[in-house]
Amino acid sequence: MTTSTCDKIFTTFKSLRVLDLHDLGIKIVPTSIEEMKYLRFAGRNSLNHLGIEGCLDLTHMPAGIDKLTSLQTLSLFVASKKHVVTGGLRELTVLNNLKDNLEILHLEQVKFSPSIKADKDEFLKNKEHLQQLTLRWDRGDDEERTGSSSVDVENEERLLERLQPHQNLKVLFVVGYNGKTLSNWIHSLHCLVKFTLSDSPECEFLPPMDRLPHLKVLHLRRLNSLKFIAENSATPAFFKSLKELAISDCPDLKSWWENDELPKNNRPSFPCISKLNIRCCPNLTCMPLCTNLDEELVLVDSNVRSMRETKTETETTSETLLLPLSKLKSMITERIEESPPQSWLNDFTSLKELHIRDCINLKSLPQGSKTLSSLQSLTIERCDEFNLEKSEDEWKGLINLHSLTLRSIPNLMTLTIGFGNLISLKELIIYDCPSLTHLPETIGKLISLRMLVISECKSTDSLPKEMIKITSLHNLEITDCPLLLPRCQPETGDDWPQIAQIKNKLVREIPRDLSGLL
Repeated sequence: MTTSTCDKIFTTFKSLRVLDLHDLGIKIVPTSIEEMKYLRFAGRNSLNHLGIEGCLDLTHMPAGIDKLTSLQTLSLFVASKKHVVTGGLRELTVLNNLKDNLEILHLEQVKFSPSIKADKDEFLKNKEHLQQLTLRWDRGDDEERTGSSSVDVENEERLLERLQPHQNLKVLFVVGYNGKTLSNWIHSLHCLVKFTLSDSPECEFLPPMDRLPHLKVLHLRRLNSLKFIAENSATPAFFKSLKELAISDCPDLKSWWENDELPKNNRPSFPCISKLNIRCCPNLTCMPLCTNLDEELVLVDSNVRSMRETKTETETTSETLLLPLSKLKSMITERIEESPPQSWLNDFTSLKELHIRDCINLKSLPQGSKTLSSLQSLTIERCDEFNLEKSEDEWKGLINLHSLTLRSIPNLMTLTIGFGNLISLKELIIYDCPSLTHLPETIGKLISLRMLVISECKSTDSLPKEMIKITSLHNLEITDCPLLLPRCQPETGDDWPQIAQIKNKLVREIPRDLSGLL
């Protein structure tokens, strides 16, 4: 919306009481807003709501915003180095009736003088009704990832110190901060439920957060310089409410503690964590115990050793699992070079979803899969060495498997005879398996199968005759299988009798310009 359009609205609708400028692309709020009699903006204090969320192109705030002392909703505030003309952070100080959410953008613009007295710059500390706060520095994608030599680290640390919110705050996001350490006021936010720190490439030290009594969600993302999360000592009430932990893209992170030689029998545990997500932390080898992990475990491009502890007794070394997995329902592993110990799957008695992607050393179904009696969905994708020639018995334990996806597995040649044990299987998807020559005749035992997809399997040359026995099969898709397509043509194809009774069939070659979308 242009400034002239804003002018027309403000001068025409002078009796407006609520103004919402959401997602209008406004860069400057024109001074004609003062003509709106009942909105009472400049020099008056009756405005309660100023909705400008989504106006990310704003370069500064209107002058006089500090006069809106009754303002309760201001979702967005744009910081600027032109304090006198545009209204800087200091004008936030008196807006103590703000509630709900506040996001402060472009904090990189603020140059903070160390000579300013701290008691005059408590911009946020008295806003007791504020529930969620986002502090955002913006330097572009490259500088967020790598940092910048032009950044004044001390200035950012001083500024963050003055941005202390009221202790009633429940959700805090800090994005793009480039100081080396976070302010200690974070551990005084006793009502904090969720904390996210991201895109802070210079941050090396975090304040102690394990005593925050209500913290349920902790996310740490793209912290290039972080080597450890906490000091060696652990409090008795160690993250007593934490339910979800996500750590991603922290390449130098080696251990949860500064000294990773913490005695194993004295290692603290997360008492109620249910979701653990670790991505792109290849050097992380030491973590607290997770005694109640029951919803989701995600390991992507990370070290399996962070999930194990090693006990040394004389000359004997034994590994035990840090994660009791008997309650776990979902697990995703991706780009894991080291195979997990077989003892992992022995505890997977409640697992319902298992996704394995880009695990180059996975050669077959793990032997412990016999105990996966609760598993309902299994996906194996881009595992170059995986094959099923010696996995006949491993299928027997998967009595409740409903969905099986095999995708981009170059060495997969057959599904073995034991495949017929999957009597609960409803959905079978095989995609981009160039060495797969055929499906086993035991597929006729899949009495629950409803959907079968075979795509981009260039060596598959026939369908099993026993397919005709699968009366439950209602959806069949065969695409880009050059040897199989001619055999599945109506009336003339050799395999047509096996599939003629299937209600919904798609048998064709996908146009090349569309195949990349699959």
